[in-house]
Amino acid sequence: PGLTHDEANHGREALGILDGVYLFYFPLNYGSEPLYSYTAALSMALFGEGLLALRLVNVIFGVAAIAITYLWAARAFDRHTALLGAALTAVSFWPLATSRQALRAGMLPFFTATAVLFFWQIITTKPGISARQRWMTAVAFGVSVAFTLHIYLAARVAWLMFPAFLLYLALVQRDTFRRAWKPTLAGLLLAGLLVIPMFIYLRLHPEALTRLDMLDGPLQSFRTGSLRPILTNISSALLAFVWPGYGDQFLAYNIPGRPVFEAVTAVFFVFGLLVCLWNWKKPAYAFLLIWFGAGILPSLITGATANTTRNMAALPAICLLPAVGFMGLAQAVMARWGEDKRPYLRLAALLWLGLAGFITMRDYFFRWAQSPDVRGAYQVNLVAALDYLAQKEIPAPIVMSTV
Repeated sequence: PGLTHDEANHGREALGILDGVYLFYFPLNYGSEPLYSYTAALSMALFGEGLLALRLVNVIFGVAAIAITYLWAARAFDRHTALLGAALTAVSFWPLATSRQALRAGMLPFFTATAVLFFWQIITTKPGISARQRWMTAVAFGVSVAFTLHIYLAARVAWLMFPAFLLYLALVQRDTFRRAWKPTLAGLLLAGLLVIPMFIYLRLHPEALTRLDMLDGPLQSFRTGSLRPILTNISSALLAFVWPGYGDQFLAYNIPGRPVFEAVTAVFFVFGLLVCLWNWKKPAYAFLLIWFGAGILPSLITGATANTTRNMAALPAICLLPAVGFMGLAQAVMARWGEDKRPYLRLAALLWLGLAGFITMRDYFFRWAQSPDVRGAYQVNLVAALDYLAQKEIPAPIVMSTV
């Protein structure tokens, strides 16, 4: 029943937009990209100036991210892997929490997955398709990448997955590389052109980028030859996916130390990484690994704290990896004991997703949301005081002070 200061800042920006204050980069939240605040302003214009309209933005984009994840995975892998990945996204703690927060990073999974979907269409396009269709796909790809860059800071490294995958194709599938590199490059150049105004503004106002200071410590140590800080951050960022105690410690976003996945999903996640490494010569598996690596690059530098926001570009890939692991295990079972084991594997998948959903419901709605510390971080006392004052007729101005 309240907001964190970051959420309140986005609400204030949205209200300012409705009052005619149009900015290309907002000064609150240590400087923030504009797309979320303008979308929240549109939501408030439609549904009223309040918390519901502010939170509804990421609810919509979180659900849409499930659909886009399914569409790409069905094309890149198969329908069963896509359905498992989409279902896991729907019932996991991390996507649920971020889709209910009024933070700009919550829009990133949808637009990143959209860019991936158009990129994959470029990669898999048959030679006979018309030039107009090919270049329209390139435009859609470039616009999607540009949208990600107008959402959250982590997108400034996530886009590297696309040129990295082109390098992979140049080594493994040269015919596909020759067919895809020009439309991909055109899309990335379009994205660069569309984002130039924002970067010009930031060049003129460097004080708006205070959040970049968080990267300075580990990178400065790396430049001076001290590898320990960045290696510590890498190990903690990777363990945060599977090992209790290493998850995001920021209680406003997570149960402190809770890993991204509970125990069963963590096993399938690790197995999914191994399946992708084993099948690295198959483009879909290689791309999923590259997407995962590029998406978590910010937390590899800064560590696990607040990785639930910094890793948002990788969220679809991260939720697909356990699905790939389960399907790899299922194929091994059927190869060893026969196709008649398929019904048992379906039952196992349902039990797994049911367990994951139950643990998410318990951890999110009871353990986390009812914690006094979490309620304090969401300013519940301040909200209660404001609600009380709103019911009273007090003629004099009211002055309040908070931390």
